[in-house]
Amino acid sequence: MISSEQRRLILQLGQVPGRPKPDKSVFLQRWGVLFGEEEGGPLGLRLLRQAVDAKSQVDVELALMVCSSFGYSEAHLALLLLLAETDWHHSHEDVAWMLGIIGNAKAVPDLVHLATWVPDYLEWDDARALGVKAVWSLYKIHSDSARKALEGLAVDPNELISKNAKERLQNW
Repeated sequence: MISSEQRRLILQLGQVPGRPKPDKSVFLQRWGVLFGEEEGGPLGLRLLRQAVDAKSQVDVELALMVCSSFGYSEAHLALLLLLAETDWHHSHEDVAWMLGIIGNAKAVPDLVHLATWVPDYLEWDDARALGVKAVWSLYKIHSDSARKALEGLAVDPNELISKNAKERLQNW
């Protein structure tokens, strides 16, 4: 579990309007002095693994902040795919976005799931931001399986998902 002191430090990575952009090197220095930890990329992966193991919604959000600040890679893929399939957290939009940036075709089935599934906590979102992000991530993957998934989503009953899938296919 991420301690309250670690949480405060991670939250300082967030961009706040009207404030200068956070200095990642200062974060890493303070983290290293306080907690004796490694550089940002491995730290984000380790925190994400711990958050998933603990099924901690808050820790997943914080770990994803660290991952967003210091990068994510194929090493993060298995954890992100697991998060795409579970409903105990509220970070599905971040997961969909990160899967698109990693760009691995293994994520296609999970992105189709995220494009068509509306978690309880997002029922209010008429703009279907999660689904739209998943469609864009499929487009970024740009594989045969992603194209086939977009073709399937182009006839989705939800107008927003269908429209976005058709637009991505036009730009293919």
